[in-house]
Amino acid sequence: MMIYDQPPQFEMKEFFRSLASLEVQYGVNEADLLLSTLARVGNFAMDPLRVRTFFKRTSDGLKLDWEIFAQTKYRTLQNFVELPEVGQVGVFRVFIVEDVPDKGRAVAGTRTYRVSDPANTSDTARVNVKVDSETGRALSIINWRGTKENRPITRTATVKLKWGGEQTAPELEISRFLCWEFLGLGGRETPSPAPKK
Repeated sequence: MMIYDQPPQFEMKEFFRSLASLEVQYGVNEADLLLSTLARVGNFAMDPLRVRTFFKRTSDGLKLDWEIFAQTKYRTLQNFVELPEVGQVGVFRVFIVEDVPDKGRAVAGTRTYRVSDPANTSDTARVNVKVDSETGRALSIINWRGTKENRPITRTATVKLKWGGEQTAPELEISRFLCWEFLGLGGRETPSPAPKK
């Protein structure tokens, strides 16, 4: 496994900014809109970059697992969650844990799970899963609410997420649970259930 964690950095060539008067610097006067926009340090900082990737053993030696590298470097899970589009589907390697439902959004017969990116753990989404569904049965081993387990259990998994529902109110769902662990790195895809007649 390789972890690369680059904190926010300043691009010095763009760091030259407007100077504020002493009154503004010491808080006697407020900066006007133009000065506050041009002089804000955050406008010159590059975003932090976190990448977590794994290598897999092959007959040709160690090879980079591209799916995890691309997901963590380009934050594809965050983009998928923030830009909902009904019918959109994506396969993600995630940390998954049972979570409490959003206030007032608990649905009978479902449990709420939180999926998060392995490198950018602030990139999360809550998903309601029907308890009696195939995915619900697969995820039941990490359930802690209402059981003897009194603390959350976090596991790695590979899931297929899908935006369902109506165009005006899209809902995120786990359309298929592929495997525990990351697919291709110890995780083997579970066979797709046979269609019901």
